[in-house]
Amino acid sequence: MEHIGKKIKDLRKKADMTQDRLADYIGVSAQAVSKWELGLSTPDLSMIVPLTGIFGVTADELLGLNEPDEETEALMEELRAYRGKITREMEERFPELERQAAAHPTDLRLSYEVAAAEYWLPSRKKDQEEESWILADIEKRCHAVLDRTTDPSLRENANHLLADALIMAGRREEAMPYAEACSGASRELMILRCLEGEAWIGKQQHFVYGALNKLLNMLSARTDHLPSLEMIEKIIKTVFPDGNYLGYYPRLIMGSPSQARLLVRKGDCDRAMEKLRDFAAYARGFEEAMGKSGYLSYTSPVLDHWGESAEGLGRLSGSVDFGNYVRQSLSHPDLNPLRERDDFKALRAELEEGTSCGSSTSRE
Repeated sequence: MEHIGKKIKDLRKKADMTQDRLADYIGVSAQAVSKWELGLSTPDLSMIVPLTGIFGVTADELLGLNEPDEETEALMEELRAYRGKITREMEERFPELERQAAAHPTDLRLSYEVAAAEYWLPSRKKDQEEESWILADIEKRCHAVLDRTTDPSLRENANHLLADALIMAGRREEAMPYAEACSGASRELMILRCLEGEAWIGKQQHFVYGALNKLLNMLSARTDHLPSLEMIEKIIKTVFPDGNYLGYYPRLIMGSPSQARLLVRKGDCDRAMEKLRDFAAYARGFEEAMGKSGYLSYTSPVLDHWGESAEGLGRLSGSVDFGNYVRQSLSHPDLNPLRERDDFKALRAELEEGTSCGSSTSRE
């Protein structure tokens, strides 16, 4: 495995990339990258796919399997250039590159690169008949890759190219299996491109819902970081501008008192009271939502095909004792500088007497 360290070093320098930058990209330390390149250690297998994606090579190339000779390597590099800006000279030279690649019929990497170049060459799509021939050749080459290699990077590229080419040809239903075989963020984008009409809207909102919750979960990892808590509230209000928060009320209810405490620590008592007034409004809104029955739909334009059941909201409220949460939130020592303010006293009375969320406080 001494080869892989040297290969990583060569590819990194070719990409004009520092060890620190490469380490950031793949989530390891710069010291780990340095040890790989010095031959003191080797990357985990889980690092192979990210490294191939960053450097634009296959796993076989990275690991030194079936290492191409200099002539083949030069041909690969020239073909990869066709993914960028294509000049007239490049268009004129492409038939010669095809001929050279044909001399290596078992090299699936070369075959894939020819297919990718065919997809991007504008002059090869002069009429419908020629465009159909090009698509057929792309399909043939990509299917050969998928049938004959287990290289994850090469398979990913072939699935992506084949799905893209079929979508561009209007064959969205045929493209779907290849889009679903893609990975990462590109998978969801490719799937959406295969859909139209209501099917597209429903799937798009499904992906948005999942991404939104993932983002909010990441931001809520700390309850003592004011910018994160403020961003959670801002995101929810942006996604749901009509105030129909439904299942997102608990996040707002739990985040507002934390913001208030942090603002008091900063000496901004007026803004802290604003957050507590928001706290009361969110509690009332959630109580109203829980009073409904059946399936409740969001009315935000980007999530109006999604919703929550009344039973689901009940489970959300049951996962947190909101009465106890209200009592603890208003009794927190950090809020002591607010206790003699008339607006704080009025707000506390409102929460204790006006909502079921605060009912446990009134029984104290």
